[in-house]
Amino acid sequence: MVFDKDAKTVRIPVKIVDGQVKYFYGGDLPKTINGVIGELILPEYGIIDDVFISVSQAKYEKEILPAGSYIMAAVNNNQVEEKKRKFTETINAPYSQNSSFIRVQLLDPLILQIRGSKKAILLDTQCLILCLDKEARSLNNAYTLISAEFEPNRRSHTGNVFSKCFYQGKDIWYPLENLRQLEEIQYEKLLVGQTTSDKTNIQ
Repeated sequence: MVFDKDAKTVRIPVKIVDGQVKYFYGGDLPKTINGVIGELILPEYGIIDDVFISVSQAKYEKEILPAGSYIMAAVNNNQVEEKKRKFTETINAPYSQNSSFIRVQLLDPLILQIRGSKKAILLDTQCLILCLDKEARSLNNAYTLISAEFEPNRRSHTGNVFSKCFYQGKDIWYPLENLRQLEEIQYEKLLVGQTTSDKTNIQ
């Protein structure tokens, strides 16, 4: 289930009555367009299906890129000092206007941890910032080091590596968010088909 990450959201308070979703304050739920996708977030104690809780809260790890792969980290081209521009690269990538890129090499496989109903995260993996000849303990750490070096005027040097870091496709570089969404979709298919007797790949 993939959402438009740029769309604004609306919180609708609900309660479950005899298996039906009801507007918390009474009356009908607001009218929506047909087929709109959303999430129903409930406290765990409100779910009495122990199997569903176990499966939906399980953790699943998947290698999404092998060791040796290159990642391109985006920096704001307007903030890069002239003397450091020689270390940056340009790539064919979507949503990368006004960006330059710094090449990072994975020294270990890049592992995505899918956390049931939560957004998937990247596990720590050693990587090398080639132009700085500096190792980082994770891709997030690498991005912070890169931003501090090439975007010194930023208030914060953290960033969302799923949107700021790109992997190479056939003819274009894609944000890591693409891989995350693909794996989350595959996990949801596994979740839907999961039974008490078949817990393959769930740990």
